[in-house]
Amino acid sequence: MKRTGFLKNHLFRYYIGPVSTTGDFDEESLMRIGAGISSVEPDNSEDFEDYEYYNLNGGKETDVTSMSLSHSFSGNRFYGDPALEFVRNMLIKVGERQCSFRVIEADGRVLEGVATVSEISPYGGDANSRSTFGFKVTFVGLPRDEHPNTPIKITITPDTTDVETGATVSLKAAALPEEAIQEVVWTSGDEKTAIVDAKGKVTGIAEGTAVIIASSTMDPTIKGTCTVTVTKITTKTNLSK
Repeated sequence: MKRTGFLKNHLFRYYIGPVSTTGDFDEESLMRIGAGISSVEPDNSEDFEDYEYYNLNGGKETDVTSMSLSHSFSGNRFYGDPALEFVRNMLIKVGERQCSFRVIEADGRVLEGVATVSEISPYGGDANSRSTFGFKVTFVGLPRDEHPNTPIKITITPDTTDVETGATVSLKAAALPEEAIQEVVWTSGDEKTAIVDAKGKVTGIAEGTAVIIASSTMDPTIKGTCTVTVTKITTKTNLSK
């Protein structure tokens, strides 16, 4: 089920682990970052160029040319935690700080890729306090950014139908695979012929043919269609004397 609304930060999941023997992202080696970590600060550092053109009337256009996404973790050292021990073991390593890193956002979206560990702070604090711990993880290049519940196909039932002017017919959309997020946006390719509401109910407006479209809210390019033929109202003959 898709999570919506204001979501708590603890719903995020962070994972870290070594890279593969070829230096690539290694899903099998990931360990969850969680024990002892109380704060995570993402930083999307961007480089940009400003351009001034005569048609901008003294204004400017900004173009983002590159970016670097990092996450700074801080909290208390939980000795024996596999993820924190993995980071601690990099403390005095130079040129050997690459790792596999994954972020699962509260709504299920996934960021993952090869990253670099830096700014390791393995301990510290007052005498009677829990030892502090902190580090920074920065993706190398651009990470993969996908939502695992994005559908691969939308189907509409029925895929063709007739409706009289002024009458209605209900369509049903289904996203595939079944575990994909099912929400769609309904639109009509010809609102002069037929309109459709947010729940897939089509109303015939005028004689003709209209294509009704159901687009995934996760990816509008993934859509299904139904061809609706609008006919004139059938006049019933009164056979009573």
